[in-house]
Amino acid sequence: MNCQDPFPDSVVENNDPMSEVGQEDNPMALPSSTQDIIPNQNEKKGPVHVCIRECIDDKDDKSNAIHQLLQLKKSMVELLDAYDEKMSTMHTVAFQNRERLAQSFQDLNHYLLREKETQLATGKDKEIKLVQNLDERVLDLVRMATSVEDMLLKLEQKKPRRWKTPAMNQIKDAKDKLREFSRSEENLEGQMSAVQLREWRGLRHFVKPIPETLYFDPQSAHPNLVLSPDLKQVKVGFFLREIIYEKHCFMPGIYILGKPGFHSGKHYWEVDVGQKTNWIIGVAKESVKRKENQDLSPTNGYWVLRKAQDHVFYCLEASHLCLKMKASPMRIGIYLDFSSSHLSFYNVDLACLIFELSDLPIEEALFPFFCPGIPLLIEDFPPLTLIN
Repeated sequence: MNCQDPFPDSVVENNDPMSEVGQEDNPMALPSSTQDIIPNQNEKKGPVHVCIRECIDDKDDKSNAIHQLLQLKKSMVELLDAYDEKMSTMHTVAFQNRERLAQSFQDLNHYLLREKETQLATGKDKEIKLVQNLDERVLDLVRMATSVEDMLLKLEQKKPRRWKTPAMNQIKDAKDKLREFSRSEENLEGQMSAVQLREWRGLRHFVKPIPETLYFDPQSAHPNLVLSPDLKQVKVGFFLREIIYEKHCFMPGIYILGKPGFHSGKHYWEVDVGQKTNWIIGVAKESVKRKENQDLSPTNGYWVLRKAQDHVFYCLEASHLCLKMKASPMRIGIYLDFSSSHLSFYNVDLACLIFELSDLPIEEALFPFFCPGIPLLIEDFPPLTLIN
């Protein structure tokens, strides 16, 4: 039978759909959807379904791991870029700092050379004037000695009664001259000292002591004083706080101490007073009476500088000394030297001395002493700030 032969008469049946044939006859036929892959929870899972499920889970884990690695790589690249930028900035800043430091030393060197020339010239002029003054005094003393010798000879030759009045007058004149010479000698020593030793305050524009790390002592604070959490600032509050250290706090004076206290050595600290119209800064003995309203004088154990109003300052010594300045400093430097019993107050803004105290009777520990002032104007509300 070839392809051109007719079919024999027979019963012809319809063909089954190919989809049904494939499902019945081909056990390896692919499922039509993912739903067919993932078995129902109620259906029994065969080995093939379990394997497929594990493959899908592995694929999800792999994708998640790849995603995390890519994110990690991106973060590392960004961090490396940030480090590169920081290193570049650091090199730039370090170079600028070196340049500024070199320029500062160059300026300092020029300043020292100019100061040397000025001091040598000034010293030479003072030396010439002092020698001239000494020559004049020597001549005066020689003339006075000759006059005394003449008076002695005349007293021996003449009657005492006749020479009594002239002799007494001449003796009085000689004593007055000697006292005048003594005073001139003291001034002369002072001038010689100034020629030999001079504090170059101009150097403070270039070189300044590093302020020590101080804190306000909360135990000593008046109940109206409010401290910052870092104990670097203090101001007057409107409400009384709870008194925890009643034994140690100042009252009624609105004062506070700084810590630590000092027993020896040299110490320097700075206080930012801003534009306040009144404040008190200095040192106090450890044994000062904190529960009494005392005058802040050395007699009571205080050495302080007080600003009472704009541009008017008082150094509270045994007798209050009024200091008038053209401008009010916004930052005060305090220098304490136990070895020389010396206390100085500086205008840090202008690098100049405000006032100094010598020969302090230091017999015990001294503590930094502060009063932030009474809030009279809006400028008085900001706190006093310790600068470290």
